[in-house]
Order: sequence, then structure tokens, then C-alpha cells
Amino acid sequence: MASKFLVPLQLPELSSGTFSNPAAGFVKVYVSNGWLTKTSESGSVSDLVLDRTLSTYSLAATAAALTTADTVITAFGKLQRSLNSINLTGDVTGSASYVSGALTISTTIAPNSVTLGTDTVGNYVSGVEAVPNSGIEVRDSGGEGSVPKVLLKNYEAFSDNTIPIWDGGQGQFQDSPIQFNGTDIIVNANFVVNGTTTTVNTETVLIADNIITLNSNATGTPTENAGIEVERGNLTNVSVRWNESIRKWELTNNGTTFYTITTSEDSPNVIAGVGIDVAISGNQVTVSHEDTSSAVSSNNSGTSVIQNVSVDTFGHVTAISSVALKYVAPVGDGVNTSILVNHGKADPNVIVQLYETQFPGSQVDCDVEILTPDTVQLTFAIRPAPGEYTVVII
Repeated sequence: MASKFLVPLQLPELSSGTFSNPAAGFVKVYVSNGWLTKTSESGSVSDLVLDRTLSTYSLAATAAALTTADTVITAFGKLQRSLNSINLTGDVTGSASYVSGALTISTTIAPNSVTLGTDTVGNYVSGVEAVPNSGIEVRDSGGEGSVPKVLLKNYEAFSDNTIPIWDGGQGQFQDSPIQFNGTDIIVNANFVVNGTTTTVNTETVLIADNIITLNSNATGTPTENAGIEVERGNLTNVSVRWNESIRKWELTNNGTTFYTITTSEDSPNVIAGVGIDVAISGNQVTVSHEDTSSAVSSNNSGTSVIQNVSVDTFGHVTAISSVALKYVAPVGDGVNTSILVNHGKADPNVIVQLYETQFPGSQVDCDVEILTPDTVQLTFAIRPAPGEYTVVII
């Protein structure tokens, strides 16, 4: 039997770098990172303790306690067997197995065993809560697996196409009197606009009220004028206004000069011309003038008409002349065949017609000669009896 004896060795420890390869047929043994390591002549590095054929050793089938007499291989075998049974404690249960050099542990966390804030780290939310009087309501919050619902308080009472407003007394929103129907904004309440300028960019403004109040914020003694101004583009604006300084309505057609709009209470300002008399009593005006007409009435019955009218500087008629539209006279004396007719129309362009005086009378032909603008000569083949014919000159 070979003798066994122990030889103490002092081995170098490699903390960094590598050793050179040993000579043929030798190995270098050293300590690296706390493990007994060898390097062969080919440069292969391996663990000196585990570089053995484990099947040549008899290992216990079950885990056993380590003893001081165990070799390293036996100790590792016991440790390997002990890994087949691992006890888990706390809030988990499970099992472990060591297969083909790999240790696998399967665990299950016990239900309701993790306490938020104690057994966990990081941020978490234990529930959703609405701020009081914020108009927000939270439903279904706090239970495990719950789906919190955040909604506007009183939202079920909201109406379509209606803008909500805040009700501070109830701490919630409610319907306002403002509605939008897709085209128009409708305000079902009194509408007050506070500011210095209100601009309405519309082509048509319809107001049901028949009274528009201007200067509605005026108090005490009035000092401000008020009116309506018309924008005229590149021309001067015009306006109608109440002038508080004179307490009268005024208007302007050029934007600069204002004229008073008179009423029945105003005293008229009438300037009379020559020959015109004006008498003013309150708001009544009496206008009179002298009668400068010297013409007499003209009776133009029958075929007479007024031919000339003369007037003076006041338009008064001073003379009237009449003229007959036609001249009618009997013709014939039983002696002469040529008869001179003086019609007095002062116009050579006349029409002369003769008719039998006795009814029914026929038109008679004769020679007519216009001698002057006032006279014509009638010539017959046979002298007419006295008054046998009637001449008409137009």
C-alpha cells in the first residue's frame, strides 16, 4: 500500500494578468480569484478542483451534512443534492430543481400578501378622490380591480346645445341660458356687456325693443351729447345728435356744421322780402303782402281764351289780354260779288271756310285772297244775298 503524506505548498495568487504557459509535460498551479486554478502547456485554464470525472466518485443519493473529512468533490456533491430541496418562507410558495447544472426556482406570491407602501417601493395610488366643491365626481374608486370613473358632477342634467355655468352654491355645473343650435347663439336672459367698445360685425341688426337708450350710465346733471352717426366711407360722416348744451336736437350734412331741428315749441326765424309782412306769435307765423295786381277779371266764354298775362316783381297779375280762337261773321249784301273780311287775328296763316247760313247748310266754295294778317278778300261768281253765307276763319 502506498503511503499518504501531506506536503505544504505555497502557491502564488493571480489578481490580474496571466501566467506564461508551462513547459511540455508540466502544469502551473496558482490561486485566481480565490479558486485553485491550473494552466496546461497548451494555455488551457481550468479549475483544479472541479476538473475531475465526477462519475468516478460515489455520491450520496440524498443530501447529507458536510464533514471535515469530506473531500472537495464529496462536499460539492452533497451541496448539489441539497439544492434539490429549498424551503421558501414569507409571502411566497414554490419549488426548486437542479437539472443539468442549472438551478430553477418557481415561486407564487400569496394572494393579498403584498402591502403597498410597506412591501413595495415607488409611487402607487390607493384611490381617486375628488376635490370638494370642484364640480368633479369620482365613482367606483378604491376596490381591488375597480375602474374609477371621473366625471362632471350633475352631468346627467346637462342639456344638448347648452353651455354649462358654475353653480358655486351647489359646487357643480348646471345649464346656462346660453344655447347654440348649430347656427345661432341664443341668450335666454338679460345680456349685459361691460367694457368701453362693443363691435358687431353683422350686416343686419334686428331689435325688437322700440326704444334705444343712449348714455344709459349717466347720472346727475347731464353733460354729454348723444346721437347716431353714419359711416360714409371716404366721405365725411354725418349724424343726428342731442346737443346737451343747448338742449336741442341737431343734424349735420357735412360732419361739421350742425343745424337745429325745430319743433312746435321753437320760435321760427322768418326773413321777409320787399313788400312782405311777417307777424310771429309763439310758434305761428302770419305772412301778408300788399295787393299790387291791377288786372281785372276776363270772361273767356265761348271761343275766347287768354292770350297774354303780365305780372310785376311780386308775381302779381297786372294785365290780361284775350283772343278768340276763331272768327265767325255773316257774308253777303245782295250787291257785291267781292267782300272784304277784317278778322283781326294779326296772322296771315289762317284757314277760311264758308257755309250756307240756313240750316242745314253746305260748305260753299269761293275765291279767297289773303290781303293782310288781319284781312281776307272773298270773291263770288254771283253776288250773295244779305247774310246768305257764314265765314269761319281760324
